[in-house]
Amino acid sequence: QLPGRTPDGVRNRWHRLQRRHGLGESSDGRRALENLLASFGVDKDWVPPAEALGAASDDEQAYGKGADNRIKWSVEEDAIIYEGVRMHGCKWRQISAELPGRSDSSVRNRWRRLEKDGGRPVESADESE
Repeated sequence: QLPGRTPDGVRNRWHRLQRRHGLGESSDGRRALENLLASFGVDKDWVPPAEALGAASDDEQAYGKGADNRIKWSVEEDAIIYEGVRMHGCKWRQISAELPGRSDSSVRNRWRRLEKDGGRPVESADESE
C-alpha cells in the first residue's frame, strides 16, 4: 500500500512505466527491474496482491460488483426503470428516487442502453453503460 494512492492508481502507473521503459521485455530490462525492486527491499519473486491487480474480492462477487466496484444492474432495477418511464416519462430524478444508490444520470444512461439494445435487459451491463 502506498499512502494516498489507490490500488488502481498504482496499477495504472506500473503499467505506464512498463510501456514507457520497456522493463521486462528483454533480459536486460528484467535484470534492471529486479535490481530496482531489490534496492527497495522487494524480493524478485514478489507478486502484487490480487486487490492491486483489480481482481474482485469475494465480497464484491457476492454483491454483484465488478472489478471497478460498480454494482451491476439487476433485472428488477430494469423493470423499475421501464415502469418509471411509462408513468413519469423521462423524469430521471423521480425514477432514480425508486432506486437507492443510483443517480439520475446513471438511470438515464441505463435507460438509453436498454433502448439501444432493443428494449431487452442487459444483465452483464454495469452503471457506466
